[in-house]
Amino acid sequence: MIGWVSIHRSLCNHSIWLAEPFTKGQAWVDLILLANHEEGYIRKRGIKIIVKRGQVGWSQRSLADRWKWSRGKVERFLKDLMIDDQIEPQNGPQKNNITSLITIKNYDQYQEDVPQTGHKRAANGPQTGRKRGQNNNDNNDNNNKKKINKRKIASYLPENYILDEKHLNYAIEKSIPENKINDIFEHFCIYHRKKGNKYLSWYAAWQTWVRNHIEYQKKSNTKKHKIMTEEEIERMQNHVA
Repeated sequence: MIGWVSIHRSLCNHSIWLAEPFTKGQAWVDLILLANHEEGYIRKRGIKIIVKRGQVGWSQRSLADRWKWSRGKVERFLKDLMIDDQIEPQNGPQKNNITSLITIKNYDQYQEDVPQTGHKRAANGPQTGRKRGQNNNDNNDNNNKKKINKRKIASYLPENYILDEKHLNYAIEKSIPENKINDIFEHFCIYHRKKGNKYLSWYAAWQTWVRNHIEYQKKSNTKKHKIMTEEEIERMQNHVA
């Protein structure tokens, strides 16, 4: 079989995709979907960890929860992928006990935007199918891009959504204690993924979340920065602009 089937990364959050324990094939596709498509970073316990293109910044415990597997099964599966030369373990100075990074080997081969050198390399492989329909596909892509540019489309929270400088600075400007921002951001991500919410701008959603958090602290009659419950979040979102 040759050719491409494009899968949008929002599939990662779809209820059908997450409904049952994963098969090994589904887990492999999930790793590819979870991998960063460009270099970024995540923060764990306040520590900045660089995640390069083709790397998955998920711990084995998190993958076990996501795939509905035991920790042992996840570990055995990743070892099998290493033996098959599909992934490689984390090496170098970034290795730590905060989180684990999984590197997808030959990551570009699984992407639709393979560099042009990849077309030559794949003359007898999957790229052949893309070449035959490339002109029509390119025209369709251009038309779709024009339509998308005319209107913004709400989307699920990306799996690789990170607390970057822009988000961090906004919270600091609003006088959120810096040592509390990471916990607040993680709660923000967990809540919206659980609810399956969609927004046109997730940065705007973060701004609203920060304002709601500040308003909640004012009403909580405590000097400690507590994390809101889901019921409190729902009430605040309904009443705070």
